[in-house]
Amino acid sequence: MRTMRNSKSGPPPHQTYRGYIDNHIAPNIGDIPLEKLNSLELQKLYRKLLTKGRVDRLEAKGQPKGLSAKTVRNIHQILSSALKLAQEQRVILGNPTEGCALPKLEHKEMKTLPVEQLTSFLREARDSGVFELYYVELATGLRRGELLGLKWEDLDLEQGDLRIRRQIAHINGEVVQAPLKTKNAYRTLPLEKDMVDVLNQQKKKVGSSPWVFPGPTGGPMSPDSVLHMLHRVLKRAGLP
Repeated sequence: MRTMRNSKSGPPPHQTYRGYIDNHIAPNIGDIPLEKLNSLELQKLYRKLLTKGRVDRLEAKGQPKGLSAKTVRNIHQILSSALKLAQEQRVILGNPTEGCALPKLEHKEMKTLPVEQLTSFLREARDSGVFELYYVELATGLRRGELLGLKWEDLDLEQGDLRIRRQIAHINGEVVQAPLKTKNAYRTLPLEKDMVDVLNQQKKKVGSSPWVFPGPTGGPMSPDSVLHMLHRVLKRAGLP
């Protein structure tokens, strides 16, 4: 099974793809010969990743030990592409990923909350110390990686504009800066007065950090941390 490390599959991006293989696929099923790999082994792998698949790192402390359903689906996609190639090259007779039951994706989007629930959410976010983060996310509609990629140098609070120039992503288990996916993703957004007020509050909170929403070590915050906090705030606010 370790031979798949050299195969070319589609998305996720190459470095993330290698991270999935090195951190999750190879350690668990890398020693199983291709001809002996079956759907049952893959289902056991997916269940294990969902419950305790997270790679230990500083930003992950206190977070759920399992990977998200989306990440497990990405890993399944990598396996499916590699095993399909092996089947086409007649290395194996069938593709064991076919027919595997995949975890359902969670859809927890703040933007879908009714006004009264949104008010409850923001009240709880304020009590939890993360009001500014989610207020800006809601008001701008930025993708999570774009939001976490904001630096103070990207903002002109006097003129009232915000420039999106980078995103934060997980690559090989690390939180890193990454370019935006398309040319059109590099853009400038206007800031209303209430947004400027909220960002000024945030600037006082973070002090000298160059990041608008820094992590506990002073570098960029992990996207997983934001998702974990979202689930926690929703739960405390009694929201679905």
